Amino acid sequence: MVERWRNPYSHGGFEKGHEATIYLHVPGLSSALPVGLSSMRDSLLFSFMPASGADVADVFALFDELDTWFKYQHSEAIDWIESGEHVRFDKTFRDRVAVARAGGVFGQLLDATSYEMDRAANMDY
Repeated sequence: MVERWRNPYSHGGFEKGHEATIYLHVPGLSSALPVGLSSMRDSLLFSFMPASGADVADVFALFDELDTWFKYQHSEAIDWIESGEHVRFDKTFRDRVAVARAGGVFGQLLDATSYEMDRAANMDY
């Protein structure tokens, strides 16, 4: 998947092999079209890449499997990500997370953090 669908522009313009892709958004179409690029160092030539519905379905199925695995292996991290709260990396907060996980009250920490962030965003002191 990485070899076929990688977007070099989103990776600083660096190619990973002989082929590169971007996605072309066309008004009136419900999805973007994958477009192949020639070598970006010489010139930018665009061409449409053949992608069947099965190709796209396979990519989505793989991502769904990855999501399921992450949810199973790292459920608390996924819960935090899905909450939309910012991720903090300072020692104080990491310690709070470790204590909450050890005590089985991670969900309460997430709820409390969401509440604190809402109060701050609304200037509700």
